[in-house]
Amino acid sequence: MNVRLQEVKSMLGQLRLSGAREQLEELLVTATKEELTLLEFTRRLLNKEVEARNANSLQRRMKQARFPEHKAVDEFDFGFQQSVSKHQILQLMDMYWVEKAYNLFFLGPSSIGKTHLSISLGIRAVELVYHVCFVTLDELIDILKTEAVLIRNKRQNTSVIITSNKGFEEWAEFLGDTAITTAILDRLIHNSEIFNMSGDSYRVSHRNTIL
Repeated sequence: MNVRLQEVKSMLGQLRLSGAREQLEELLVTATKEELTLLEFTRRLLNKEVEARNANSLQRRMKQARFPEHKAVDEFDFGFQQSVSKHQILQLMDMYWVEKAYNLFFLGPSSIGKTHLSISLGIRAVELVYHVCFVTLDELIDILKTEAVLIRNKRQNTSVIITSNKGFEEWAEFLGDTAITTAILDRLIHNSEIFNMSGDSYRVSHRNTIL
């Protein structure tokens, strides 16, 4: 390897510009072919670093979000599940509801797309550099029971998406306290959009068979 090239790559490494370091040789070839100016070469090299950092940042945020699987809106069958429209979900993708600290509820029986939609919205939020964390029902119940102050404070500046196959009238049963349940629901529902979903089970209707 060219000694000067190795020296430049070493300096880029010391400056922790790994994205630029990895793309340097390829970009030098491009610069020669396209006769790039020094300014344009520098711009492209730094752009490679920015792209690499953005990709790494997105990967870290996705990992921190703890999604159990990757789900996209484009994969959702709105023809099968017609109790919520594609237009409604696409409107939510701009995250205006997050900026206004609204909450979303997807309610209805199992396997009708509630989790799919919530993960899709969560992934979009991560892509737009919002902090997101996916929690299970058991984890959520623990939070709701033990961190009432947190819920009260977050109502002012944080949004949550809740999926449930139980109606609000059944929440007291699994939270174990009617008074606490009423207080929690009052805070969560005050600014919210509620999607009451219905229909047949998607997994049952699209099950794999061997005959």
